[in-house]
Amino acid sequence: MDYSGQADSASRRSSVTSHLSPFTFHRPPLLAPGFWLLTPPPAPRFSLIIGSMCGRLPSPIMEVAGTVSWILAQKNSTVWTVRPDTMVYDAIKMMADKNVGALPVVQNDKLVGIVSERDYTRKVILQGRSSKETRVSEIMSTNLVVTHPNESLTGCMHMMTDKRVRHLPVLEDGKLVGILSIGDALKWLISAQTATIEHLEQYISGGYPS
Repeated sequence: MDYSGQADSASRRSSVTSHLSPFTFHRPPLLAPGFWLLTPPPAPRFSLIIGSMCGRLPSPIMEVAGTVSWILAQKNSTVWTVRPDTMVYDAIKMMADKNVGALPVVQNDKLVGIVSERDYTRKVILQGRSSKETRVSEIMSTNLVVTHPNESLTGCMHMMTDKRVRHLPVLEDGKLVGILSIGDALKWLISAQTATIEHLEQYISGGYPS
């Protein structure tokens, strides 16, 4: 019986394991059976890049640029905003209509705050106030945490976690160019990890020429 095929497959697995030793594999409970996440070691910036392993694979196989600009390019370019004197009711209605969880507050083309569903819940509903009689300026968050188009996604996720925010206005040269949500970041991360797994599976199963 010819065991060359099995030996080649084992050799590929060994090659992948040896060259990905800094990485760890784990399967979160919400991930479908048979799928595992490839987690890189901690680094100040994050980019899923797989090049040539021992020179045997096409270079590069894949490259996912983990920056804010990459995500903004995939989203609707329109940035929905409200003014400080907008009534909270109208702001919440816009959030529902546009399917967003927060709105930047802009005055004279300058970002002055951000209002979110969380602000509405805590500062209007729980305090028994009327959304039709309360202005956005009365509940908006002014201690802003912002990011830049060239910032890494990993940096943004750390920022969101540390500051306990779910939305980051994106500023470039002082101008509002977009808004990044934690949902955007997680969607990108899942997409990048799925692509990484698919390429690794193709390599291990012999999908790439030796």
